[in-house]
Amino acid sequence: MWGPVTVHLLAQGELIRALILLVTGGVLIGLMDNLLWPFLVGQRTHLPMLFLFFASLGGMWYFGFIGLFIGPLLLSIMVEALHVYEEIFHLEGGTRIVRSS
Repeated sequence: MWGPVTVHLLAQGELIRALILLVTGGVLIGLMDNLLWPFLVGQRTHLPMLFLFFASLGGMWYFGFIGLFIGPLLLSIMVEALHVYEEIFHLEGGTRIVRSS
C-alpha cells in the first residue's frame, strides 16, 4: 500500500510528502510489524516461528487477508489434534495401545 501511494505522490510532484510516507510507513511501521509480530504471536501460541510464518503465508494465499488469522489458527488446531491423537493412540515398543474411557 505504501508503494503505490508513494509513486502517486512522486508523480504529482510531492517529493517531501512521498519521502515522509515512504520512511514512516514503509520502513518504520513495516519493519516493526514484521519483526515484532512473530515474536509476540509465537510466544502465546507455543508454535515455532517458521511454522507460523508459513501458516500465515499459506492462509493469505488461500483465504486472502483473513487468512492471515485463519492460517495460524488452523495450524494450532492441527497441532492440538495431533497431541490428542498421540495421547489416545501412542506407540510403546512397537505395539499400539488403545485406551478406552
